Amino acid sequence: MKQKGFLVVLVFIVLVFAGYFGYKYFNPIPSPSPSPTSTLTTSAVPTAEAIITSVGTVSGKLCYPSSFLPPGEIVAKELDSGKTYTQTYEGTFNGGGLTYSFELPVDTYHIRYQAHASTKDTSIFTSGYYDECAKTMHTNECTPDSGHINIPVTIKVGEEITNVDLCDFYYNPTQEQTLNKSF
Repeated sequence: MKQKGFLVVLVFIVLVFAGYFGYKYFNPIPSPSPSPTSTLTTSAVPTAEAIITSVGTVSGKLCYPSSFLPPGEIVAKELDSGKTYTQTYEGTFNGGGLTYSFELPVDTYHIRYQAHASTKDTSIFTSGYYDECAKTMHTNECTPDSGHINIPVTIKVGEEITNVDLCDFYYNPTQEQTLNKSF
C-alpha cells in the first residue's frame, strides 16, 4: 500500500514538472526589445503619424432595389494606378447598416457597392455605382446615358467626403458596360 501511495505521489510530481516545463517551452517569455541607439535614423522608417495622415475617408448611403441590402463589398479603384481597395459589407440581415465609411489613401477613385446576387456563388454580383443618377434619384427614371458615368472621388489628407451614395442599380446593359469599364 505504501508503494502505491509513493508511486502516485511520484507520478504526480513528474506530471507537475512536465506541465511546468512544457508550458515554459511552448509559451516562452519574450525578451525585452533592445533600446534604440543613436545611430538609428528615423528618415528611413515611416512613423505612425505619417501613415495615419496620408489617408482620408469617404462615406455615404448603400442602396439596393429591395427592402434589404445583401452582403457584398465596397470597391474603390484608384484612377491613376488601377489599384483596388475592398471593404466587406455584411448585409442588413447580418447586422450591416444602411451607410458605409471607408478610409482610403489619398488619391482619386471610382467607387461601387458589389451586392452579392447569390449566397452560394460570391462571384455573381450586381453593382450600385456613384454617378449622377445615384445623386439625384433612386429609381429607374434616370435614363440618360450621361447620368450613368462614374463620378471621380478625390480623397484628401484627413478629410471626409460625404454623400457618396452607391445607389445606381438602374442601368441598361450598354450603360453598365460604361460604368464597369472603371473596374
